[in-house]
Amino acid sequence: MNFSPRAPGVSLVDSSEPPPPGQKDLLLNSLRPGANVDLVVNRDHVHELADVRSSLLHEVKNRRLILAQTTPPLSRAHVGREIEVTFLLHMNDVPGGRWLRAGYTTELLEITPNYRLGPDLVETVLVVDMPRKLDQNSVRMHFRVIPPLDYGLRAFLAGANLRDIIEGEMDWFIKLVRHQLWDRDKHPRKMIRELNESVQQLVETVSYKTDNARQAEVTDLSLGGAKLLHPRDWELDHEERLSLVLVWGENVLELEARVVRSGEVEVRGGKNKAYTSVQFLSLSQENRRVLTSLLNEILRRELARRSGLEE
Repeated sequence: MNFSPRAPGVSLVDSSEPPPPGQKDLLLNSLRPGANVDLVVNRDHVHELADVRSSLLHEVKNRRLILAQTTPPLSRAHVGREIEVTFLLHMNDVPGGRWLRAGYTTELLEITPNYRLGPDLVETVLVVDMPRKLDQNSVRMHFRVIPPLDYGLRAFLAGANLRDIIEGEMDWFIKLVRHQLWDRDKHPRKMIRELNESVQQLVETVSYKTDNARQAEVTDLSLGGAKLLHPRDWELDHEERLSLVLVWGENVLELEARVVRSGEVEVRGGKNKAYTSVQFLSLSQENRRVLTSLLNEILRRELARRSGLEE
């Protein structure tokens, strides 16, 4: 297994990469009404964390950007503070196109309630100065791990479907067990044998149905998101929101995520598989704790293997 902790501001440079696009192209692709925006409200360089909140560019007016309020919302306490305004751009300057993130640092000028965006649309908006220059950057500050295959980490899309499978089979199992327990004429040995058969049937049914659900391999994981390897016929759109369930051992973690990029990669045997990178949205304190524990456990196992303490 490999893991890739990255310090903030450090990037790996590939000499084969195309040159960066010019400012004109970056600005034209960024400053479009309806463009998705990520605001980096705060960076904690000590703990390698970034407070990133999603927004939307409503309009450009009087050399200022009118942005949608974030979730969770920014408060009056943020006015006057520096924030990073970043855009994830799809550039067509190379064959097949490429994804780049560009942004700039500016001051949050004001939070304006009851801003009229249309005849029947009034919202609270954020106001910042228009950028003079955009720099390529990244909102990533979390260390990343690549889970080993033997760790058994799996990702399921549409977590509600996975829950429906398990809950539906449990309903059937509970009714069957109640019926068997209330059959007073049945010999205890026969009852135990039938209960064992019912448990085995439950396990086999759930395993079969989950194996045929939309299951992906997790090839990259951090507190910020994950990279999923999956069949090429999956149709996942950029910015699409997903219900994602991570399963390892007896642990189940339900997360909300959005698609930030996708493409194809060559895997073992020279075959191509599709990948989708997702960003986790609004991690609760408990989900952050569980995910941090998972990352640390994977990292601990890797370090133990490298030191020869674990075969």
